[in-house]
Amino acid sequence: MGPCFTRLRGFWLKLTRNIKQHNCELRECKGKFIVTTFSSHISRLNQVVAVTEKLGRKICFIGRSMEKTKELAVKMGYLHIKPTTEIPMEQLRNYKDHQLVLVIAGSQGQENSALSRIANNEHREVHLKADDVVVFSSDAIPGSEVSIGLLFDEIEKRGAKVIYNNHTHDYHVSGHGSDEDNKLLIALTKPKYLLPISGSYRNMTAYAGLAEDMGYDKKSVLLIEDGQEILFGRNSVRMGKKVPSLAFSFFSLGKIARIVTAAATNVPMHDPRRANGIRPGAYPGVPGQWRGGRGGMPARPGDRSRRRGQICDSRHEPLV
Repeated sequence: MGPCFTRLRGFWLKLTRNIKQHNCELRECKGKFIVTTFSSHISRLNQVVAVTEKLGRKICFIGRSMEKTKELAVKMGYLHIKPTTEIPMEQLRNYKDHQLVLVIAGSQGQENSALSRIANNEHREVHLKADDVVVFSSDAIPGSEVSIGLLFDEIEKRGAKVIYNNHTHDYHVSGHGSDEDNKLLIALTKPKYLLPISGSYRNMTAYAGLAEDMGYDKKSVLLIEDGQEILFGRNSVRMGKKVPSLAFSFFSLGKIARIVTAAATNVPMHDPRRANGIRPGAYPGVPGQWRGGRGGMPARPGDRSRRRGQICDSRHEPLV
C-alpha cells in the first residue's frame, strides 16, 4: 500500500470534479488547450478525450511515450476515441488553435521531452501563443520540482496560461490516497499484514500509526528500508536478510548513464575523446554513436548546457 499522502486528512476530491473543470476551462480557452500528464494515466486521457468530443475539438497526442501508450490503450480497448476526433501531428497546421486539444508528454520537465521543446520554441509543429492554456494534470515527482518550475517559466514567457496543482486541485486528483482513503482500503480488504511502500519513511510510520488506530498491532505492520527482504510463508511473514541497494536522486540519472556508458566502452569519464563523442565502430561491441549535445554530454570540451535545472561543463561535475 502506498502511504505517500497518509499525513493528509480526509478524502481526495472525486474525479468527476476534474472533468467539470476541464470542461469549463476548455469552453473559455480561445487558443490551444494543452494537457500534460503521465502517459500511463489512461483514465485521465479518457477524461480529456470525452471533454474534447463534447465540445467538438480535435485531439492530438504528442511525445513518444504518450503516442505509444495511446496506441496500446486503444488496441486493448481501454482508451475510447472516435475516429473523427483524433488527428496526427502533421495535420495540426490545417486547424485553427481554438479547434485543438493537445495531450503532451513531459509533465515532469524532462529534458528534450515534447513539452520542454515546445516551451523552448524548439518544436517543429507546435508553438505557444498568448491565448493558449497549459494544464499540468499531475503532481511533481520529488526531485523534479526545479525542472518543472523552469518549465512553468518558459511557458509563461510565451504568454500562455499555466494551470497546476499548487494553484488548485480541480484539475488533478492524486493517485496516492490520503488518510481516510487508506482507512477505507484497509477496512474493505481486511489484510492480516500491512506493508507500506513508496513515499518517505516518515510517511510509512504515519501509515503504521493509522493502522494501529484501526486495531492492528505493531507486529502486523512491516516497516522496511531499501534492500530489506520480506519472507512470506503460508501463515506467517518475517524479515529476511538485507541486500545492498543503490539510492540516487532524480538529478543524478544522467551522471549514472554516463558512468554506465564509460564502463561499457572502457573509455575513462574524463578522457578527451568522450567530450567529442564516440564514433560508430571506434570501439568494438559498441553500436552506433555516443551522441553529444542535447540528451548527452556537450559535443565539445567547455560547452555549457542547462540540464534538469543544472549548469554543467562537459569536463566536470555540475557547476551549480
